[in-house]
Order: sequence, then structure tokens, then C-alpha cells
Amino acid sequence: MMTNAADETTPQSEGARAILDVAVGLFAEKGFDVVSMNDIAKSAGVSKANVFHHFGSKDALYLATLRVACDNSSHVITEMANADGPFEQRLADFLRNHLESMLNNEQATRLVLRELIEHGAQHGKALAEQVFGEHFSGLIAIVTEGQKLGVLKKTIDPALLALMLVSNNIFFFQTQQVMRHFPGVSFADDPTAYSHQVMEILLHGIKDE
Repeated sequence: MMTNAADETTPQSEGARAILDVAVGLFAEKGFDVVSMNDIAKSAGVSKANVFHHFGSKDALYLATLRVACDNSSHVITEMANADGPFEQRLADFLRNHLESMLNNEQATRLVLRELIEHGAQHGKALAEQVFGEHFSGLIAIVTEGQKLGVLKKTIDPALLALMLVSNNIFFFQTQQVMRHFPGVSFADDPTAYSHQVMEILLHGIKDE
């Protein structure tokens, strides 16, 4: 999978988008290996030939669904990069909006996480180059801006800081259903409060000054 699809682009026609919407849900629920092109065509109400017309192969369709699944996070990164105001506030807005995007687009989020967990070892290079790399580079650029402004420590690897921002939200998404039953946890059903406290810790640490 993913070996010959590097030059594929995501079709933007109405028919292609309808197929993608169906494919995101099926791949998120069942995984790449289980879902067939027949399954996708049937669920989308089109012929298998029509699916191949838009995407060429199952690999190309799967890559396209991953790109679509990442679109929401990409928009959040772009919004922060173009926003005005103090850097700390923009970073806090990004963290909150990114988590809200993950929660509001559950199928797409589960598709991305499934791919990272189940196929990361086999397809890590292809995933980084063809799906996630551009978005992550954008987030690193934002963190680097914060370091240049003196808001974030220059001694910390900007890629590590970017990973920490994203990983906190991934943890919340994956554990929310269990976390709400933990004793003493008051933020499981309040993503905004969670984001606020995470940002407070990231910017100011846990030591009581």
C-alpha cells in the first residue's frame, strides 16, 4: 500500500467528494484491508468503475481519504498562522480549536489515528511525505515563530514542542470516554477547560513559583 500513489491528487468534483465521504467512514470503521472498492461503490451509490475513474486505485483512494481527514487540522493551523494578536493567545486558540475539530470530526480523526497506530511502522515514510508532513511542518513553523518572539524557549526542539501540542489532544480524544469516570477528573466533558489547563502547563510549567 502507498507505494505508487505519491503523485496522486485529491479530486475535487462533487462525485469524487461523495465517494470520499463514504470511504472515510468505512475505512475508519473497518480498516483498509477489510474494505473493498465494491463496498465503497455500493455505499456511495455508484459503480465500481466510477470509483476507479475518480481515483485509479484503492491505494490512491485511501491516500485521498487520509488527506481529507487531515483537512480540518490543516485549516486550524492555517487560521493560526494568519491570525492577529498576541502569540500566547493564538497558540491557546489553536490548541482549543484543534481539539474541537478532532471531536467534531470523529470519523476522520479515527481514520488518521487508525493509520498511525496500525500501519505506522510499515508506511511511516509514505505517511510523513504524502499525508502528514506538510501539516506538521506548518505547526513547527508556528512554534518557531513563538521561539523567535521570546514566548517559547529557544533551547527546546520546535518539532518536540509541536508534537507535545498535538499529542495532548490525541490523548484526550482517545481516553475521553474512560476519563470521565476517573475520580477527581472535572474536565472530561469540558474540552475548553482541558485546553486552557494544558496551555497553562505548557507555557508556565507545574512548579508553584
